[in-house]
Amino acid sequence: MFESFKRFLKKSFKTAYGFDAKNSCITLKANKKELVIKLGRYYKTPQSSSCVQEAYCLLCNDTNFGKLFIEYISLGQRCKWQSLAQSNFKDLIRSELKIENMKTVQTLELENYEICSFSVNEKYRLFTIVIYDGNRYTFILDYNGNLAKDIAEMFDKDIETLEELESLPLNYQGSLAKRNMIENFISND
Repeated sequence: MFESFKRFLKKSFKTAYGFDAKNSCITLKANKKELVIKLGRYYKTPQSSSCVQEAYCLLCNDTNFGKLFIEYISLGQRCKWQSLAQSNFKDLIRSELKIENMKTVQTLELENYEICSFSVNEKYRLFTIVIYDGNRYTFILDYNGNLAKDIAEMFDKDIETLEELESLPLNYQGSLAKRNMIENFISND
């Protein structure tokens, strides 16, 4: 009985996303598989807001995955999103980058991952990955779709890579945590 309880605790506290600054890498876990991404050079900015225990943004340009934007948000115990977290992320991307037309091509909901591919202004491609892990949320903007493709493959699924479209040439630097002061995305219960 004690061993089954230990296995339950281990499984309950197993995180889907991890950032290791010392080794300059992020780890994504899903479907009993692990994907380790060496970031090389990256830029990390801490974010703060009411209801947020920890938050930061990472900007990197990986040789295998290309340009990535990552925002990690850990909510306080009594805090919650006022609307769907992934919708807030997509709306903020659209607003910050002044995108006129952002059409969802495909959405994959896999365990605690949501992967979406978008056609932007019918010329560019863009991918979002949202990871839900208890009160921790990771939002990833994948400009060329390589990371989205690898995560989908961890679940033996395919994502439309939209290779006929160019990667979006704009740089997103928004933050849900920082914009929370104005937009009230997150609040106390």
